[in-house]
Amino acid sequence: MGLLSYFYPFADEDVAGTKVPLFLDASVFASYSTLVDVKMTVWYYYGVQEAISGERYVYLNPSVGKSFPLTGTLGLDLALAFGYKVYTVDREAEDGSENTDNVVDVVAGVGLPWAAADGLTVTPSVNVGWSNYKAWSLGDEIMPWAAVLASYEI
Repeated sequence: MGLLSYFYPFADEDVAGTKVPLFLDASVFASYSTLVDVKMTVWYYYGVQEAISGERYVYLNPSVGKSFPLTGTLGLDLALAFGYKVYTVDREAEDGSENTDNVVDVVAGVGLPWAAADGLTVTPSVNVGWSNYKAWSLGDEIMPWAAVLASYEI
């Protein structure tokens, strides 16, 4: 199980609808390790402020990945995931029809997990994702990003 929080302190309020968009993300998952790691995660993504309440959905997220040790404290993680969103709120397109944008996505990532201390792991990563948007060209639908995840295992 997990709980994440995302916030965007430099968001443009005119675009986002709120000064600092905040999202909560609860999840449960099951995984099986073999030649590759296979995982199924179910998330509930919750846009906290009313201006982003349209971003509330259940997210089904099967993935495959592989981890490789590089040194005693550093590793290499490779991952590929598919996602499908089931929105819990009505979403209308500008023409009044059902909005089917950003329902399906694919994400690939490379991370470098570092065992910083006993139980503490810090993982910087670079990622690229694609999601479906009717009005966007393929290049516009692709988004690169970087992240840092800190986790502590009890």
